[in-house]
Amino acid sequence: MSVGTGLDSKILLKEQSALGTLGTGQRSVWLRRHEAGFHKVPNYVTSDYAASSEIGISKQISHFITGRLRFELDMTTIVDVLKWFMGSITTAQQGATSEYKHTLKFGNAFKYFKAFIDEGGMSSALYKNYIGNAINSFSLFVPRMDTVYCDCRATGQTNEAGSDPGTPSFAADELTVAFNGFKVYVGTAGATTIAAMSQWKDPFSAKFDMSRDLNADNFQSDQLGYTDDIVDGKVKAAVNFVTKLRTTHRIADFEAGTETSLGIVLDTGVAIPSGNGSNYKMEIVFPRGVFTTYERAIDGEGTIEPVVDFIPMIDKTATYSVRIDIYNNTTTYPNAT
Repeated sequence: MSVGTGLDSKILLKEQSALGTLGTGQRSVWLRRHEAGFHKVPNYVTSDYAASSEIGISKQISHFITGRLRFELDMTTIVDVLKWFMGSITTAQQGATSEYKHTLKFGNAFKYFKAFIDEGGMSSALYKNYIGNAINSFSLFVPRMDTVYCDCRATGQTNEAGSDPGTPSFAADELTVAFNGFKVYVGTAGATTIAAMSQWKDPFSAKFDMSRDLNADNFQSDQLGYTDDIVDGKVKAAVNFVTKLRTTHRIADFEAGTETSLGIVLDTGVAIPSGNGSNYKMEIVFPRGVFTTYERAIDGEGTIEPVVDFIPMIDKTATYSVRIDIYNNTTTYPNAT
């Protein structure tokens, strides 16, 4: 075929051991993608020697890569993505079983990854590799009428001609999460487990945003035209809910500025084979934070649906602001070496 389609495109991701080095020992990551795109963004300067009567000569002075990945959440490959973004992962076997808990927190060692892309699956293939990508922002969406999905934005170093990424191997459908696997919990500030919180049934959709504010303009006079490093920035996180106005509302906490803990559970409902009793699931724990918005639009006879914002903060006893625990049967997520 001569016309490229997204259905026939292939995108393989692999962790890099350093900014410009792929290394070895890493996993092949095939996301259950809804949308993806990586692009070279050149910066040009135009000389004005021609004054007002003509257009001058333009020359490229630098370039960088921008990327977007929108994909369905599953409980195996999401660990790779969060590891690259958050930078800190520990893995613990749950009993003498095939169940493992992977704990992710913010750290200073975010990971680079390389994207191998077959754009369109055309008979005359367009293969491109995008190198030195770092995830700048991560968003997780829980809609009522869809599976849970994620959206990542990346900044990268450069690109090159590629080759066939190979045959995709996606996670099983059953490892995704539907709306009935979504639960929210609220507790006293400082709580670090879901068990220490109480279920809050008001929310019916959620969005969880995290960002690192990366800077990729560390250019050097080496005639290569791309960044020599991607510099970390300030970490941010926020949670947004759309809720029902029920007698279990948290308006008093909002108005008083009361600090609380918050937990989100995304459960596949599928037991881990030969496991320790857990399902494939994700638990997100915020030991301390505040409700910063509780907007209530009263529009005629319709149901009042408050929009609620929660901002996490670091808990000095827990020593973190966000912890994500993912339970699956994957033994390890090795670093590229």
